[in-house]
Amino acid sequence: MTMNLIEGQSFSEKYTLLHHVSENDAADCWVAMDRNLEEKVFLKIFKSDLSDETINNLSNTIAKQKTLQHSFIVRNFELGNSNSLIFVTAAYQPNTETYLQQGSFIQQWRMLRQVGKALEFAHSVGFAHGHLHPGNILINDQGDAYLTDFGVARSTANDAYFSPQVIDGEDPTPRDDAYSFGQLVCAAISGKPWHEGLELDLPSEIAQLVSMMLHSSSIERPTSLSNIIDKIDDFVSKKEEPEGFKPVVDTKDLHKLPREQKTVSVNRVLGGFVALLSLVVLVFFLIA
Repeated sequence: MTMNLIEGQSFSEKYTLLHHVSENDAADCWVAMDRNLEEKVFLKIFKSDLSDETINNLSNTIAKQKTLQHSFIVRNFELGNSNSLIFVTAAYQPNTETYLQQGSFIQQWRMLRQVGKALEFAHSVGFAHGHLHPGNILINDQGDAYLTDFGVARSTANDAYFSPQVIDGEDPTPRDDAYSFGQLVCAAISGKPWHEGLELDLPSEIAQLVSMMLHSSSIERPTSLSNIIDKIDDFVSKKEEPEGFKPVVDTKDLHKLPREQKTVSVNRVLGGFVALLSLVVLVFFLIA
């Protein structure tokens, strides 16, 4: 379907297109102004016709997302139709860019950890993402990560991150999100997602975790990301030196007296200095 959309154009009954964000094989994405609410929204316009079943599934998913309220999840608001163009609106996140997987693994883990925690919450209220990839992660100026496209993703451009089951058309489950999360972790370490035959030099501490998440059989993957996150946290804590890092002071002897620590207290030093000064003054007067 051909779309000739331009900035400033009215779309549907209440939106004005502000600026183009991105485009893939499935949809065109814009920031738009909701004229009724006078608020910016994220607008995804699908390029091709959607089946009645797909539209019904999208509608049901968005209706259920009232429970999907989390600091790092971008909620979808509305499914609509404008001149045969199906669209979805979502909450607008200012000053965000698509996650580009740059920097060291430790730097990326802070963002990926937020993604994992957001997935954990979604799973706890009955949602699976199913189509998680870097393009569905937005990063703001503070380095916080926001997950988008819960239940509405249709692009296959990033299917290297999708589980074999999702690629085969099965409904996504938390185990499929575990696979995608494993691919994100793997790419953060190696610079690219894993595929059959690719050998990766993974740290031993997390090699087993990644292999669990990337198992071809869904039943062999973890259903919860909590343990995975905890173990990677532990790995990162042993590798990371925070900004302004200083060696930790050994406090085991601080409760002892100065003589027990084999040091001289400040008060004793000051007392000695005063006594010496007094002696010098006395000698001076005696000589005079």
